[in-house]
Amino acid sequence: MANTRIVLVRPEHAVNIGAVARIAANTGMAGLDLVAPSEWRTVECWRTAWGATDVLDRASVHETVRAALADSEYVVAVSRRTADGVTHDIRDVAQDIAGLAPGITVSLVFGPETHGLAMDELALCGRVAHIPSHPAQPSLNLSHAVMVTAYEVFRASGPGVPDVRGSLATHAQKEQALAVLLEGLRAMHALDDAERRIYARLWRNLVERTDLSPREARLIAHMGRKLSRVGRPRSARRGGAAPSHRAGADAAGATEQGATAYIDVRVGAQGFSIPLIKWRELLFTGAMRRDGDAFVRDPGRPLPPFERPDLFPDGARFTAVAQDGRVELTRRQ
Repeated sequence: MANTRIVLVRPEHAVNIGAVARIAANTGMAGLDLVAPSEWRTVECWRTAWGATDVLDRASVHETVRAALADSEYVVAVSRRTADGVTHDIRDVAQDIAGLAPGITVSLVFGPETHGLAMDELALCGRVAHIPSHPAQPSLNLSHAVMVTAYEVFRASGPGVPDVRGSLATHAQKEQALAVLLEGLRAMHALDDAERRIYARLWRNLVERTDLSPREARLIAHMGRKLSRVGRPRSARRGGAAPSHRAGADAAGATEQGATAYIDVRVGAQGFSIPLIKWRELLFTGAMRRDGDAFVRDPGRPLPPFERPDLFPDGARFTAVAQDGRVELTRRQ
């Protein structure tokens, strides 16, 4: 199975992030990338990811879609819209992913719950896949769309998948080659300012949708450099300078854990202990944060439901020692 990651762009609901983390664990995805998420380190997110909180711990946060996709060699956006009218059934895309080499990094990209991916983001992804649904209600809950997609990839990657193909150019390598090519076209006066946005998008759609090898990406960049060398003298004669290079709102219901207060608290003479999973939740939500060699209760973050909230007063500092699946907490002066 390829190294497949789930990318959520500007997710609006923390519970969806938690649900997607669980889906990633259910289907053997390599990890989770978040692009400019809303507040997500919440109890609801943590508990919706029941059994997959390690996925949340390892989740990567990025400021832009471009940054999230930089190391990916195969990128597909899941959307009912498309930048150029070309779309694929998610089942066909899953079969394609199943045929990739194990070392290939795949990114499955999903847009915000309310309005999905923007057109320039779809173009950046290259491939666009859709999930067939009834025309009376074509919109899927974000976590449901991720589940269908991840499940199709998981099933397709089982026995009898197509022959493995060789290495592919990463998203960053494609973007670099595209930038050099566009600069060459501008140097040749094949693109003026008015045409730049239109043709840049069309070229991006072509390059991103194509399975290029690293060598082929370098070949495109080589062509762009050749065009620049030919076009720049002509620009100079004209007195011009060389161009510069440059899903519906949704919410999850109750989980297996529910929202009851922690009850497994053991108080001793030197302090108290709680299960390791509860301690990890306190760190995840920011209710407890590291401060030098200790941990401090952050009054700016709400304490998750707790049987003995008096044990964690605002500003209190603790020493924490993990042992046998529990964390021993000792109050510091």
